[in-house]
Amino acid sequence: MIRGMPAEVADIARQLSASVLAGEGEADRLPVGPGTYGLLLRLAEPVTLGLARLGNPVLAPGLYLYCGSANGPGGVRARLGRHLRRDKAVRWHIDYLSGVAAEIAGLVVPEATECDLRQKASAVLKAGGAGSGIRVFGLQGLSGPSPAAGAVTRIQNLDSNGARVSGSRLQLPKSL
Repeated sequence: MIRGMPAEVADIARQLSASVLAGEGEADRLPVGPGTYGLLLRLAEPVTLGLARLGNPVLAPGLYLYCGSANGPGGVRARLGRHLRRDKAVRWHIDYLSGVAAEIAGLVVPEATECDLRQKASAVLKAGGAGSGIRVFGLQGLSGPSPAAGAVTRIQNLDSNGARVSGSRLQLPKSL
């Protein structure tokens, strides 16, 4: 059974300047080239992540936005398309969530970096509206002059539940 998209997705996509929206089974709508993307996930019930190195965090029900970039072979279509699938090998922390999400949607945000996307998401949260209840995460793969330092502040500002960054890895508290 294909999962639906969160009801707020169109409004959030507009606020984040997303150019493409895709749901489960719609990877063919995504661009093949490199780019930045957001993955909206709605958890209908608490989810315990089987990530011992992060203390097996428990995520509360709600809407989450994972920010990422895809610069390798297949670009956004390959990476985000994989995230949108339920049936896949679990390789990354996002695989745990995307596999159990009740609703899921992918957003392509052209001409933006992961940090740009987080900054836009921060503005959405501060302004209120449809996206004001989202929790934002995802810091793997950041590079450049001290990118994690800027992202740490934004993540801490976005998440009142204690998510923090150590180096370039997102550290989640035991309960979000």
